[in-house]
Amino acid sequence: MLTSLFAERLHPLTWRFLLFVEAKRRMGILRGIGVALRELRDHEAGIRRAHVTSALPLSAAESELLAQRIARKTGSAIEMTAAVTPGLLGGFCVRIGDQLYDLSLAGALRTVKQNMIRG
Repeated sequence: MLTSLFAERLHPLTWRFLLFVEAKRRMGILRGIGVALRELRDHEAGIRRAHVTSALPLSAAESELLAQRIARKTGSAIEMTAAVTPGLLGGFCVRIGDQLYDLSLAGALRTVKQNMIRG
């Protein structure tokens, strides 16, 4: 089945790699392999991925401006993805790797609540 689907469409090295993964019965982790390879490529190219979650959809201009500001702050080229979570109430959250920058109204309200509880 793999031969009929991919043999003529893939670079020979990629095709041999796919056959190797199948021979080791590891096709279930192929997506993870792809993610790891993309992360290595991004690291070598100096690209960081940012995931932005906002309360409302961002316009193209807002997305571009935010990507520019994130790039300036991190000193890296940025590839940004966006999602909408109305529960944020307003503002947005930016996740870059394992760092989360919560600039949402919901996050600010949580901080105020925690500060009031502490005294």
